[in-house]
Amino acid sequence: VEQTTSSVFPQVYLASLINLNREEKKKIQTNIQAGIKRLYRFQTANGGLSYWPGNDQANEWGTNYAGHFMLEAKKAGYQVSDQFINKWVQFQTERANTWQFAGHSALDQAYRLYTLAIAGKPAMGAMNRLKENNYLGPLERWQLAAAYFRAGQKEVAKNMIEAGDLKRMVSAYAYNNFGSSIRDKALCLEIAVMLDQGKSRDELYLEITQALGSTTWLSTQETAYSLRAVQYFHFGEGKNGQSTQFEYQYNQAERKEIAANSSVHVEKLTSDLANGKIKIKNTSNQKLYFSFDTKGVPYKNPQKEWSKGMHLSVEYLTINNERLDPKKIKQGTEFKVRVHVNHQGRDEDIHEIALTNQFPAGWELRNERMTGYFTSGNIDYQDFRDNVVYSYFDLRRNERKSFEFFFVAAYAGDYYLPGQYVEAMYDSKKSSFINGQSVTVTPDENTRPGISL
Repeated sequence: VEQTTSSVFPQVYLASLINLNREEKKKIQTNIQAGIKRLYRFQTANGGLSYWPGNDQANEWGTNYAGHFMLEAKKAGYQVSDQFINKWVQFQTERANTWQFAGHSALDQAYRLYTLAIAGKPAMGAMNRLKENNYLGPLERWQLAAAYFRAGQKEVAKNMIEAGDLKRMVSAYAYNNFGSSIRDKALCLEIAVMLDQGKSRDELYLEITQALGSTTWLSTQETAYSLRAVQYFHFGEGKNGQSTQFEYQYNQAERKEIAANSSVHVEKLTSDLANGKIKIKNTSNQKLYFSFDTKGVPYKNPQKEWSKGMHLSVEYLTINNERLDPKKIKQGTEFKVRVHVNHQGRDEDIHEIALTNQFPAGWELRNERMTGYFTSGNIDYQDFRDNVVYSYFDLRRNERKSFEFFFVAAYAGDYYLPGQYVEAMYDSKKSSFINGQSVTVTPDENTRPGISL
């Protein structure tokens, strides 16, 4: 639910922030509507949202986060089921009114109260009880202040913000709400704009934009919240955004002047970039930030393998568990790939791990869940996509988990076996990578391609 929501939430108001053509706008609309439709699958019988589709237990933060997105999407004109919203409001209200401090997250509760206020159903009694709690931290207090603001009590909200709050905030990765320093600061930026906290707002904006523009790894939660916060900085609480004015010259081409009615402007350079030189001049009366991005198809040359907190290994075996060289497999051969992920034992349990196994197009993957041979009961969720399998799970300290995938070498030809990768989705310090390699499926005149024997 977090990954689905993070992929579409920042897109809701993207068209107001950046210059987009008609096709790009249409793609965003398609993405958002698909995200809304997918989130319906996460709603449980009691109205909350589970972490994975089909689970019957609601995830507290995921319910807040996805519901928040649904409210904003509906406000922006997208179709969201009234039945979904009504069940979600009922769930949120019940949890808000029965919440207790002992053993529960105050940030979850503050965010829940904020979403109910956005929905026009503020739980004032629960808000007042949380406000009176003497153990409320600065981040929780800011989020609760935002709830009061949305409930129409703006002066109460502003009086809850204290000087020095940001310096007193201590943020660390929290797997129950995907929290981190950047995510929490992005959350505060949106609230600082809302409550007109000028100094804090500007400091947070600079820090968030620098994080977005750097090469530092950001989780989906960090990226989504940061993008939303930047959008809100430009368009929140009645703002109309800002124009972008600059001029640039690429190589010896004619100088081009840009005056765009958007806070972010994108120029696409299609000529040879190998030895290019670009000159940029800010012609506006405000500070502008520039970034230069390139994309392309990576070389198949070996990359540096690594193991950080986890170790990934892969075995290629015949059906009879004999070693098999994946570089050359005869067409029609049935075989299996066994993947092992080891916790290296130096840290605590690792949560929300994503294992990505991508295979050559010439290897026909059998979805063992469909054929009845699926036996791996040690995962939270598994997604089969043609020649890619995504597996999600946790690892206890010193634990090892193994996964088997069954194939038939269906199509003769030369292919590339991509590198295999595992990562903790919200902690960049824990991941492992194994290089890819070229492989061949040698032809067999007696084998009919594409048929599992």
